Amino acid sequence: MGLVLTAILVRFGGVVGWFGIGLAFLTAVLVFIGGVGEFVAEPTEDTPRAVLVSAGVIWCGTAVLLVVLGVAAARERLAQRDVS
Repeated sequence: MGLVLTAILVRFGGVVGWFGIGLAFLTAVLVFIGGVGEFVAEPTEDTPRAVLVSAGVIWCGTAVLLVVLGVAAARERLAQRDVS
């Protein structure tokens, strides 16, 4: 739900859009922390090490993607502001 809200807010202009970009960065930090937690967690009978490592890599990759997209959105907004 948070990712959907972030995606919607980033599309708006003005302060709401900047809030969405900031929320994207905050979400990226939280997703990265969760991904690292999966990566370093101890395996259990129900969850083997390979599943934990795979989930950690996927979530950390998702966090990096959110940062890259947030930076791209911020650069686009700044470029539009300089043109105006």
